[in-house]
Amino acid sequence: MSNFENPENQLSPVPNNPSQNEDFMTIGEAISYMCEQLGRISRTSFYRCGYRELLTVRSYGRNIQNGRKAIKLCKKSEVDNIIRLIRDNPQEENL
Repeated sequence: MSNFENPENQLSPVPNNPSQNEDFMTIGEAISYMCEQLGRISRTSFYRCGYRELLTVRSYGRNIQNGRKAIKLCKKSEVDNIIRLIRDNPQEENL
């Protein structure tokens, strides 16, 4: 097999941009991560409070053999910024 692995076989899909040392996560992983950091958040709250609009989400083709045409990924640093925003302004939080 060549040095180029099939991208559908990757466990953690990331863009093929070697100059970018950024961690990526799916929306579901972002919500789980926020829950770990903040102690509470639901998918409904995530969308209702507008946190989804604060994320730059891009679709990457992965897992095509499993029927998924694309996985939507966001930057972990943006999720960390939302967590920091919530911690710095708890009175503004609508959760």
